[in-house]
Amino acid sequence: MDLEKEKEESQEQKRIRELEAKVKALESQKVERATKTVIQPPEDYNNVMRNGQRLMDENLKLQKIIAYGNINTLEMLIEEYTSKSKPMLKRIATEIQLTNYDTDQIKNIYEFIGYLDYVRDELASFVSIHEEGRFVLSPKLRACQTAADNIRKKLGKKNAILKIAPEQQDDFHQTLLNFLNALDAFFKGGDKK
Repeated sequence: MDLEKEKEESQEQKRIRELEAKVKALESQKVERATKTVIQPPEDYNNVMRNGQRLMDENLKLQKIIAYGNINTLEMLIEEYTSKSKPMLKRIATEIQLTNYDTDQIKNIYEFIGYLDYVRDELASFVSIHEEGRFVLSPKLRACQTAADNIRKKLGKKNAILKIAPEQQDDFHQTLLNFLNALDAFFKGGDKK
């Protein structure tokens, strides 16, 4: 048995010497090891990127001013308003989509939509006035048009009906029916002439 043990030990020692020789050979080759570098963006990366984009937009506006040699303030005001309002409208739209609201909050949303409609209508009316040559139409017809626009604005708001108290809804409905009948009478009278 001793002979077998000695044989095993000599084989193990032989194997150890072979492995040590391989290690020395590998060490002498001086193999360069690859390293992986992970670059993490700084914590304020998003803020810096937004600020950079804002500065690039501002730079572009200033380049336009220099290129044209004058300042078109209307165009700049529209661009500025649009660039500031789009992110806020996106936030509002996201909030509306993600949350269930009660009736009062829905009224507020419709009032905001009404405000946006009002702004659109005002701007459209300024352009319309300019295109019409500042009230080329007769004053009476213009007054009728203005009143009709006001009625359309009030009834066109989705929250207008929500504002009517439940005890007044029947009266309001009857008033609208009477108004429609009166309009029909005027339009039919105009068709006969």
